[in-house]
Amino acid sequence: MTDLNALEDQIASYRQCRVAVGFFGLVALFVGLIIPVSLTGRLWAIGGGVAFLLVAAALDRIRRNLEQARDLDREREQQRRKHYLEARTRFLRSWRHSTC
Repeated sequence: MTDLNALEDQIASYRQCRVAVGFFGLVALFVGLIIPVSLTGRLWAIGGGVAFLLVAAALDRIRRNLEQARDLDREREQQRRKHYLEARTRFLRSWRHSTC
């Protein structure tokens, strides 16, 4: 079982990275499409912008996977607690009936 606080920290850091990388990708696309530079400069800027946006999409995918892992971990913890409480209740009932 993983540490939920560590997962929360990872999710937050991936969210911040995704926003920053996506911003730089949009800026690079803007530079490539709007600012008049040479054709080679435009191609580099557009290619860089697309690459940054692809990295941002990959970071978003990693973040979603981490969120799914966190949710699954929480669900497992809830199930574990539920089973523990049920077992404890059964034991206490059987103990009470055996002592009466």
